[in-house]
Amino acid sequence: MRKIVVIPTLIYFLLIFFAYFYDYDSPKKAKNRTVDEQMRDYISQYADMAVAEMKRGKVPASITLAQGVLESKYGQSTLAVKANNHFGIKVGGADWKGGRYCAYTNEFNKKLNKMERKIACFRSYESAQEGFAHHSDFLISRPRYAGLFEFDIRDYKGWAHGLEAAGYATDSQYGEKLIDIIERFKLYEYDQR
Repeated sequence: MRKIVVIPTLIYFLLIFFAYFYDYDSPKKAKNRTVDEQMRDYISQYADMAVAEMKRGKVPASITLAQGVLESKYGQSTLAVKANNHFGIKVGGADWKGGRYCAYTNEFNKKLNKMERKIACFRSYESAQEGFAHHSDFLISRPRYAGLFEFDIRDYKGWAHGLEAAGYATDSQYGEKLIDIIERFKLYEYDQR
């Protein structure tokens, strides 16, 4: 008889404990954060990685951060969360021996002049740092991006338009979107480090 009374009492006290210590506003606060605040958080979290990659691979930190913000929806995309791929880099040819993550994606079909939804396989990394390093290596190793390295490291506009011209993304406004992010958050300041 005593066990029956103890269990409901214990449950009651556990519920009171969680109700007292649980901050019910936390999920609301996260949801109510503006997009700019979330972008700033992303930039703060990954700025040191981008600067380190700029020093190692000569890709401007502003470009790396802007691409990360845009391609990963400031770190919230499924691809960034599940595969540590912040740059939308696809598996591509047979040279990729690492992990892969396949998902639906929206691609612009130039022939049909419209967006299409299709399945694509992306590269998967063990950590965000590995993904950032591979982003630099990817740009360095692909001949179609070779012209980017002729731009001054502080010429983010040249880099942004060069990425678009080289076909990094199917979005015809890709360069302008990168420039907008760079200028809105003054990411060009990271290129001075």
